[in-house]
Amino acid sequence: MMTVLFLEFHNAGSISAADVSEISTYDLKTLSIHMEICQYTPDLAEEIAKAYNRQVRKVPYCYGITGTLFRAEAAERLPRGANDVPLEWQTEYVATEAGRVLGFIQVGAKSKNTNEREGMIRFFWYEPGHRAAGQALLNAAEQMLRERGIRRVLAFHQNYTYSFYQLQYSYLSTHLGHIDALLRLNKYRRTAGEVFLQKLDFDPPEPKRLNFGVRITARWEKRSPAGSNVRMVGYMGEIAIAECIAHGIAEYSNEDPAKDWFYIAWLGVDESFRGKHLGRHLLERTMLQMRRAGYRHAIISTAANNHLAFVFYTNLGFEVSDWTFGLSKILGD
Repeated sequence: MMTVLFLEFHNAGSISAADVSEISTYDLKTLSIHMEICQYTPDLAEEIAKAYNRQVRKVPYCYGITGTLFRAEAAERLPRGANDVPLEWQTEYVATEAGRVLGFIQVGAKSKNTNEREGMIRFFWYEPGHRAAGQALLNAAEQMLRERGIRRVLAFHQNYTYSFYQLQYSYLSTHLGHIDALLRLNKYRRTAGEVFLQKLDFDPPEPKRLNFGVRITARWEKRSPAGSNVRMVGYMGEIAIAECIAHGIAEYSNEDPAKDWFYIAWLGVDESFRGKHLGRHLLERTMLQMRRAGYRHAIISTAANNHLAFVFYTNLGFEVSDWTFGLSKILGD
């Protein structure tokens, strides 16, 4: 069956239907469509939020959003990471069919004060079964980067994704497999990763006493209007040698299910004190604090290539809930 794509592009540069059809290397079993790629305007936020909610309903730690929240986040240029620079510019494209939102992409670039200007695909999704819409959006984003002289592009960098998407340190979830597949078909390669693990209805034991003189302090700190975090620090004298930080994930969403979860966002031990069970002690004390605060489920994460931490967490009973990956590509002419 031959599929005819009637495409209209508004303010997206000189993109043709051939840009989409040339990647159709299989027999598309769909009806003819009338698809439109246009630039995002704030009045589309409500429909985009509804479409986003459909996309992420099976992605761990993702919850529904409103159009108001999406509108605010799409306008934000500040990174999630404190050490990264704001985006110099960004623009967004939307794919629609008969008024229904089929996909969305937001692309920008780091500020000029970095040594190398890098393009950023902050977020990208399309409805499963509408690969042509996803390809057209990706084409529009890449063309915009080329026109601005940017050759290297990062997709789903953990410091530039939306604050309501998953958790701190998340890249593209493998639960969004059709997006990962399309990016890799277009020669994006995985360059970074974060694995998330969880412990449901955890019942932390009383931590065992350490056999050396470390002093442990616990302090609750206001993190956001939605909640606080607990910061557990181990000291030798006045020198901090270990730290564990955890916070409730209600700050990412105000939905009730989110209120049962907390995220261990950091666990670190000075290299000279590793192998003394200090990391396990801090982790268990942190989990005990969070359990007493009313949390039921624990989440922790580590870099995908940190095999030592991965072994440590899985042997403490944490189970993998998601793999996430950042991708990159060098754009051709």
